[in-house]
Amino acid sequence: MNINNNNDANTMAVSTSKKYHKCFPDVPSLSSLELLRETVQTPTISSDNTSSPSWKVHNRRAIMVDVRSEPERNVSMIHGAITLHEFTSDVLPLLKNRTSNDCLPETVVLYCTIGYRSGIEAIKLQSEYPDLFHQGGSANGDDVEDRVRIANLDGIIPFANATTDNANANGLVVNPTTHQPTKRVHIYGPTWRPCLSSQFEPVVFSKLEFAWRGVGVVARRICMECSCQCWRS
Repeated sequence: MNINNNNDANTMAVSTSKKYHKCFPDVPSLSSLELLRETVQTPTISSDNTSSPSWKVHNRRAIMVDVRSEPERNVSMIHGAITLHEFTSDVLPLLKNRTSNDCLPETVVLYCTIGYRSGIEAIKLQSEYPDLFHQGGSANGDDVEDRVRIANLDGIIPFANATTDNANANGLVVNPTTHQPTKRVHIYGPTWRPCLSSQFEPVVFSKLEFAWRGVGVVARRICMECSCQCWRS
C-alpha cells in the first residue's frame, strides 16, 4: 500500500511533471487542477457511471487522449478518454474535414503518466499537421481561432491526486472495461511511486520491462531532435 501523504505526493507529482513539460516549450501545458475546476463543477458520476464529463479547456470543447501503452490503460484511464489509436483513426480525419458548424473537439488534451510521452506525441501531431493544430503559445490560442489546440496534461498521476481534493471529481479514474471507478493506477515504474496519493494503489512494470520501455521512449525523443524520420511511424 502506498503510504505517501496526499499533499506531499501531489507536490512531488506536479513538480516532476513541470520538469518534463519544460522539454516541450512549444506545447501548452495543462494542470489537472485547472482541467477539473473548469469541467467538474457538479457531481459527474451517474448511477451506472456511463456518462463521462464534457471536458472543457478555456471554455472550449476538449477530448482526452491517452497515449500510454495497452497494459497501462488496462489498469485504468481518465473517464471518457480515448486511445491514441482511436484518435488518429477516428477523430483526426473528422478534424481535418471539419466545418464551423461541427460540434467537434476544439482542444486535444494528451496525457500519459507524468507528461513526457504525451509531450512527444503532441510534438508529432504539430509537426505532421501544421495547418490543423495551433503551434506553440498557450492552450487558449486566441490568435489562431480556426485551428485545433493541443494541450499536454500533467499526467494521470497528478490527475488521480487532484480528484481527491474535488468532491465532484470522485470516480473519474475508471476501469476501461467496466467503466467503474477504480483506485488502481499504472505509474509506469517505481520512480513515480512517491508521487501517487495514498488513496490509490500503484501498479508498475517489472524492472526488465521498465528498462526496455524507457529505452524506447528515449530513442524516440532522440530521433525527433536529430530530425530522423523513423519517429513518425
